[in-house]
Amino acid sequence: VAAHATATPPSLGPVFERALDTALSDGRPDEAWLWIEAVQRVAEVVPGEATTLHQRAVRRLALFDRQRIDRAILHDYLPREALFAAFRDLVDGPDTVWGLHYLGGGGVGKTMLMRALTSGTAAHMPAGFEPPATVTARIDFDHVNPDYPARRPGLLFAHLAEELRLKDDSLRGAEAFGLLFNRIALLHERVDRTSTPDEDVDGILDVFAWACEPIAAERHARIVLLLDTCEELARLGTDGRLPDSVSRTFDLLERLHARMPSLRVVLCGRRPLAGTYADGETVSVELPQRSWLRLHRVSAFSEEEARAYLQKTGVPDALVPPILARSIAAASSATLGLTSIGGSGPEGRPGPEESGAGSPSQAVAIRYSPFSLSVYATWIARQPQVDPEDIAGDRVDHFVRIRILDRISNADVRRFLPHVALLGRFDEPTLRACVDLRPDVADAVLREIGSQEWVDRQAGG
Repeated sequence: VAAHATATPPSLGPVFERALDTALSDGRPDEAWLWIEAVQRVAEVVPGEATTLHQRAVRRLALFDRQRIDRAILHDYLPREALFAAFRDLVDGPDTVWGLHYLGGGGVGKTMLMRALTSGTAAHMPAGFEPPATVTARIDFDHVNPDYPARRPGLLFAHLAEELRLKDDSLRGAEAFGLLFNRIALLHERVDRTSTPDEDVDGILDVFAWACEPIAAERHARIVLLLDTCEELARLGTDGRLPDSVSRTFDLLERLHARMPSLRVVLCGRRPLAGTYADGETVSVELPQRSWLRLHRVSAFSEEEARAYLQKTGVPDALVPPILARSIAAASSATLGLTSIGGSGPEGRPGPEESGAGSPSQAVAIRYSPFSLSVYATWIARQPQVDPEDIAGDRVDHFVRIRILDRISNADVRRFLPHVALLGRFDEPTLRACVDLRPDVADAVLREIGSQEWVDRQAGG
């Protein structure tokens, strides 16, 4: 590296880029890191080209690691054509409809879809699907500091910019990204003492748009922002209205789109985010209309899809029937608030999980939880000696264990979960009367129970 950096003329760039390409294409990130460390040493003595190469390589390796993790998780992913077609329609569609909301219950594969859309490869997409040219950035609200947006309104764009910066191959956006992070830090310092002036937020949005321009131009692609687990934002308040966190997030996105008309935004979660969506479908009278946001429901697997997934994961035929019996999706569209008002989808069609919605005499199509199927497939892969009786006798609800119990660290909240499950519907005084809540922990416990994604607050309490 040193020899190429000090040669006349310097030849480090092509040699280093070729070595990095080879290491990453062969799946050897450790070797890539050795090259990066060598360039860093040279950059300390001979700055200039070596410094630029080092910065770009560090970002490239970080993106490689992120996508490698996603691809490993997606190894047995079963892509569904309709979900990807909705994404393509969004990207290729008019700038007036620039948002897509994937709406579905827990464990139906929404986050896996987000991983597939940002994996950087078509390997996890339906056969024959041609992905549109996009530059994506993904954020999961499960992992966003709860200070957003009240005290940290810039966190959304800080998280998204961190990922977009990894894709700035030419470093043409480096100055803009640096300015963006500085402005966000200054804004958050001021918010601790005062309210957030609109002009400060506008300045951040201007710089964010500026930073995105060279990335989109270089790749001839649209910028697409993917926001997962939006139910963390969308919990109704006690008055039945969307909380300020949702209103402010939509305000920020709409103001950003005004600066970037080619921008596309994908939202993913369990709760409706609009009363009426772009296609005119109304799902709630309590939420505002969003004419720029298209709705696409995500259902659990059909039996055909469930069997295809189990075959793909190598599950023996003898184990398929008991796995299907243990993986029936319990929640319907209606219980999750996913059906249109009037019990039908667009143009009067039933929702995808409802067969003859509004007609109790008609059978509801059986669906199977992708999450549950994945749990059993993983179990069998790790313990091939599992037999049908083991599965049939498994009385653990793995979705409840992994997606609910394992996410609650507060011992008092875990202790009160049986009471919550038994009551089903309750107000705070009722829960206080049923359990022994110490005054010093009562408010915190009730607040955390109310914040769970599987708990609905209704207007009036």
